[in-house]
Amino acid sequence: MRQDGVGRWVSGFAGQRRAVLVDGFAVRPAVHDGVACREFFLTHFHSDHYWGLRSSFAGGTIYCSPITAALVASQLHVEKDRLVVLEAGRRHTLPDVGLVVTPLDANHCPGAVMFLFEPLPEQPYAIGLHTGDFRAAAVLTDAVRDALGARGLARLDRLWMDTTYALPPGKWRLPPQDDVLRGVAAWCRARAASHPGTLFVVGMYAIGKERVLEAVAEGAGDVEVTPATDERAAMLTQCGYARLLGGAGAAPARVVAAGLREVSRPEVLEGFLTGPHGAGATSVVGFHCSGWRLRRDQVPVLPDRHAAIEQTQPACLSLDDDTAVPKFPTWMSTSGRATVVQVPYSEHSSWDELLSFVAATKPKELVPTVAQDAAARRRIVDALRGPQQTSLHRFVAPRQHSGACLDDTGDGDVVVIEPPTAPASARPPRNSDVIVIDGGDDGVIDLVSDEGSEPERKRRRQG
Repeated sequence: MRQDGVGRWVSGFAGQRRAVLVDGFAVRPAVHDGVACREFFLTHFHSDHYWGLRSSFAGGTIYCSPITAALVASQLHVEKDRLVVLEAGRRHTLPDVGLVVTPLDANHCPGAVMFLFEPLPEQPYAIGLHTGDFRAAAVLTDAVRDALGARGLARLDRLWMDTTYALPPGKWRLPPQDDVLRGVAAWCRARAASHPGTLFVVGMYAIGKERVLEAVAEGAGDVEVTPATDERAAMLTQCGYARLLGGAGAAPARVVAAGLREVSRPEVLEGFLTGPHGAGATSVVGFHCSGWRLRRDQVPVLPDRHAAIEQTQPACLSLDDDTAVPKFPTWMSTSGRATVVQVPYSEHSSWDELLSFVAATKPKELVPTVAQDAAARRRIVDALRGPQQTSLHRFVAPRQHSGACLDDTGDGDVVVIEPPTAPASARPPRNSDVIVIDGGDDGVIDLVSDEGSEPERKRRRQG
């Protein structure tokens, strides 16, 4: 986990009284310009983002979404009075900090949000977006563009962006999420029809990959999903997926929600057939979903979609039901009665989506949040700028900005891709969608109640 604050500090807005940290609980020391951080923003409940947060946290206030707040309280046992829920799509004013923040859906895991930062009214205007982890599908990019348009803007001043799949540039080109989900559902539908005794197991994070679970359940014809543990059942409920757990399915196929390790190899997966979930099942298929499995230079082989079930070596095939369902490569490995299907599904942005997002938001400054060092960050920015921006100036770690733009974060890794200029228009006026946060005495701030998996630590090379 990063302890130096690179990509974590948000500072430099006109009138901002002190810097804040985004997913920066492991930053040591949590001090910026001699002032201790008291405001922490948590984008989502994955351990590499809340790392360093303990039940004894007393360092200030944590701002997050309702689902994330509920998980922090129930799983990490942080005191509820340390948590402030921010409604997505609403502008929240923090007068003590000198910022206005708007959470936007991050298209990542349940409760994941991006944070759009602005200065208080009457201050010189600038706008910055911290994505946390995000999947920049077209609908998300359109939503950010709409948020800018509603403020009379066409671009961001600063973008802190999840660049998980940015290096090497152009390598990680994943199929769209919706295409993968439709393909998985179609394949499961065909598999359930041809092999009625199939048990389907979906590998998941403690939180994440729920949409794959939903697609498998839909394709298998089962309205009921059986979690492998009570803890996973509680987590699915808390994340808004209780609808998958109720009722008995009419189809003989069954679906189990499990961990990623349990679908890592056919030999491990086969254990489900002799366990409590395997009664009556004649075979088991496990889905392991990760974008890291797909490489640009791999050309899919397209055998019959069920022929590979009998193979003992990994195979690449297309999950397709008919010509209306998009084709994409998967890898299947079979041993005995168990088959692991590896699917290129990720909840991080692929290379093409990163390019589209940068082109749509036109950031003046870009801070890659996933990179090994400053050289890697510079390489990412150079690749994302594209040939149309080769005439723009570029500086590393500028110490001063003019006008209303943001000043240096002090992390030494800010890359300016256009000289800052003050916007022509004044800051948009406050309106009825602005929520003023002054301690929660107006009833607006509401923490989701506790409900009952031990958080799994997400590695960076997971999709």
